[in-house]
Amino acid sequence: MNFLHDLEIDDAVAMQSLLNRLGLAGEQLIRQAKQAESKNVLRQQIERARELGIFGAPTFFRGREMFWGNDRLDDAIAFVAQRRAVSE
Repeated sequence: MNFLHDLEIDDAVAMQSLLNRLGLAGEQLIRQAKQAESKNVLRQQIERARELGIFGAPTFFRGREMFWGNDRLDDAIAFVAQRRAVSE
């Protein structure tokens, strides 16, 4: 959204429009995201990410092994497949 259309991702109207175009309940999701409970859950998730050493997205974990970035998705899948093959 930001890169393609140069729209700000912190603009609730822009995000609601995007969510609606995806077939989701944009107004309801924006309202829910603004609730204190949702913000607390996000803070907890951010703290957990810091504890795990996550510094970007996407990040994938298999056990303690971390894979960071879209260009590492194939590596993460191969790692999991290799571990499954060994355990079978």
